[in-house]
Amino acid sequence: MKWVGFKPRLKRILAFFVLISGMAAHGHIVDGESRKAPAEFFAQAGVPGPEAFSASGSLYCGLAGIDVTAQIVGKNNLLLTAAHFFFDRETHVLKKNLDRCFFEPFFGAQKGRRFRLRLETLRFYAHDDHGESGYDFKKEFSQDLAAVRLDLDLAVAKYGPIEFHPYALLAPPAAPAQSGLFLLSAVDGGPATTYDFSPALQTCGVRDRDSVDGDTVMNLFTDCDVQNTGPSGGGLLQMTPQGFAVVGVLAGYYGKKPGPYGKTGNSTVFVGLTEAARKWILLEDGRNF
Repeated sequence: MKWVGFKPRLKRILAFFVLISGMAAHGHIVDGESRKAPAEFFAQAGVPGPEAFSASGSLYCGLAGIDVTAQIVGKNNLLLTAAHFFFDRETHVLKKNLDRCFFEPFFGAQKGRRFRLRLETLRFYAHDDHGESGYDFKKEFSQDLAAVRLDLDLAVAKYGPIEFHPYALLAPPAAPAQSGLFLLSAVDGGPATTYDFSPALQTCGVRDRDSVDGDTVMNLFTDCDVQNTGPSGGGLLQMTPQGFAVVGVLAGYYGKKPGPYGKTGNSTVFVGLTEAARKWILLEDGRNF
């Protein structure tokens, strides 16, 4: 979304405060600024180039919708992101403008193109319905996953053959884990003096992890640095010999969890992709969607 002027930007920032009220400070930094603009990040030795991240992008709902990060996983038309993005923060019901949502990749051959969603396929890990029961982020952040299909028939008719090179899904690493983990995320607003580039990339690590409900739900407590609303929904990416795999999805919640390294204090929380979560994402758990 493109805001013009100070008042709209202020409204946007205030909306983010509502989302995480009582949870964390705005502009959260864990262990100092580690986020980098793409050109700077890719210039580092041993870092893959932008094509390796071509399955990541921003998800918008019209020009009046705050964006989040999303990624193609498993199959060429399957989009994974944070569930709370689709719901009104105050009423907890589905937003009214979802028919205007589109996914826009950051890098690769599809960069800058807009891909519409097949809303009849939209589903949420926290519920067995399509969102009719609502969503309370403060209560359900530990299951903050949403999956939806892209309308590739429409896109192919417009752009021709499309290949996103989807990320694989992988079990979360044991904690602590510091090497080979990346976060690529959008940035939505924020003072230009602190963060004036989007998307942003960084390496970050898992400090600790908790199982909330047996093997069904897991939270990963990380030292990733995030700011504003755009990073929500971003995948915690683990490098493998075959490319990147998603091991967690950023819930946008900052909980206090001391780690064996780094500073004690707030951690950025991801929903860990347990076996149950991975089966749900790939429609291998028997649910009728």
